[in-house]
Amino acid sequence: MNSRILKERIVYINPIKIAQLSGFYKMIKNQYKTFDFSLLNKKIYDIRECGICGGDWDLEVFPFKEHSIYKSFVEIMKGSKKEDTEEYKKLLFSKGKEKTDVVFKKWLELYASIKKKGYVLNTSVDPWDEYITICIGRDGQLFFHNGGHRLAVCLFLGISSIPVKIAIRHTQWVYFIEKIKAYSKKHNNKIYTPINHIDLQSFETTYSSYRGELIKEYINPKSKTVLDIGTHWGYLSFILADIGKECYAIEHDPETYYFLNRINKISSNKIKTYCTDVDTFIFRKKQVFDCVLALNVFHHFLKTKETWERFCKMIKVLQFNEMFLQFANDEELLNHPKYTIRKTTKEILELVGKNKKINIIGKEHNRVIYHIVDETVERK
Repeated sequence: MNSRILKERIVYINPIKIAQLSGFYKMIKNQYKTFDFSLLNKKIYDIRECGICGGDWDLEVFPFKEHSIYKSFVEIMKGSKKEDTEEYKKLLFSKGKEKTDVVFKKWLELYASIKKKGYVLNTSVDPWDEYITICIGRDGQLFFHNGGHRLAVCLFLGISSIPVKIAIRHTQWVYFIEKIKAYSKKHNNKIYTPINHIDLQSFETTYSSYRGELIKEYINPKSKTVLDIGTHWGYLSFILADIGKECYAIEHDPETYYFLNRINKISSNKIKTYCTDVDTFIFRKKQVFDCVLALNVFHHFLKTKETWERFCKMIKVLQFNEMFLQFANDEELLNHPKYTIRKTTKEILELVGKNKKINIIGKEHNRVIYHIVDETVERK
């Protein structure tokens, strides 16, 4: 790794997603005098640059709503006197009455301001004083780090999006980011599709979110099971899992599957992943899928006579109610040097969409996106 520091980034997030504390917060706040700062490349309080810290601090989780800051604020909002709250008593012991009263006065002023104007940064002061900061664990978990008074107000008011800065990343998380960077460098400084994590959205992608939005718009609401053929890093499966679909993501390449499996872990294992050839999976599974995703996959079966025969056998047994299909255009199909079997788009569509309705719903990178539908299946 060339640098131990990753450039600071402002990201926007729903505060609900950072409403938990890690063991790192406990180490810093409760054991500051004995904390071994050699674990960090920079002291944590110099947070204008993001620190990197290893260890097991991300394995111990505490709900922020159980913290005295949040509980005390809710009690005040319900009419309790500030002097009766746990947070006031803690600050009184460490800061004295005068400073504690100032803290609570500013806290209530902050509440009034956010309630009236929303979360607005004050550009007349040090910007870092205005941001809530977060930590990121080894598997991409998001933890509150600093700015508890602001977070308590935002959670209480139900603010949907706030700017935060990343203060600490776990060593293993940084290692994973570096793996993605290395992959990107081998592929024209791009990754294939976006990754739905706030710390991984700066990578340039070959395909945008367009196809995912298109599929969400056209997919049958009654479709429950989804087979994602050649899923790559699972972007489309994760999108559909987020709207309640049961996704089976197939990826045969071991290196690609490593990233798929890692991102699935980051996403709380919300999809089922398989490192295998799709025809092997289909013959073994023998399942009717409500929906099949086959985007930029089927033309790869044109490479040899053997792969084409495997494809034809697979299509005969593949049962589905709808399919989202994208593959190479006619110019590519008929002229690509790696394809020894020459088929037109019409021939492939007739084979895949036999006895089904074929609709054109979009295009990206000069490749048409089809929606193949069994019209006997009810949509609503």
